[in-house]
Amino acid sequence: MTTARVATTPPQAPPSTPAPTIPSRHPDGPCKIPIGLRLVGPLLGLRKPDRELFRHLGELLTIGDEPADRLVEWMHTAGMARSRPLFERALVNGIDSIDDAPAPLREFFTEVETVPTWVDRDLIEKGARVMRSGGADGLYVARDVALLGGYHSRRARTHGSPRPPSGPPTSSPKTVCCHRESVTGRRCASA
Repeated sequence: MTTARVATTPPQAPPSTPAPTIPSRHPDGPCKIPIGLRLVGPLLGLRKPDRELFRHLGELLTIGDEPADRLVEWMHTAGMARSRPLFERALVNGIDSIDDAPAPLREFFTEVETVPTWVDRDLIEKGARVMRSGGADGLYVARDVALLGGYHSRRARTHGSPRPPSGPPTSSPKTVCCHRESVTGRRCASA
């Protein structure tokens, strides 16, 4: 049985770089956290971000997703009436379900359906069993505290990189799941 490690130092923002414009939807400071989450957060190693880190999180809102941006550009150019049904079909059934799929659609889904070699399916299933065992309260804590806190700390560690590194995640638990798997319950194509 392994135990979770609690962070001993608060997360830090990466070294300063020229600051991009922070979108107005990002508040000036962290919002008030409900008492229950304030009690659970430290047990999960989550700390309140300092002012510099919170500003950095606002800057991250300006980072896009280049593969998705290319796909959306193609979808608008080709027309949504034609491209959206193809996208939906690929999302539910996989890109191989579409004969002669347009290149931009095939490129996007080939990238997002490829499962990295470090993914451990048994660990994913173990994590899924743990998540299901907690009921609605467990899901609330896992989603709103652990998952969002994990994104927060991962972004800070990777200096705002929009794409994760190719190795396994460094935060515990090491679970990864494709979006299509979570939506449809079907496994993604193996790498």
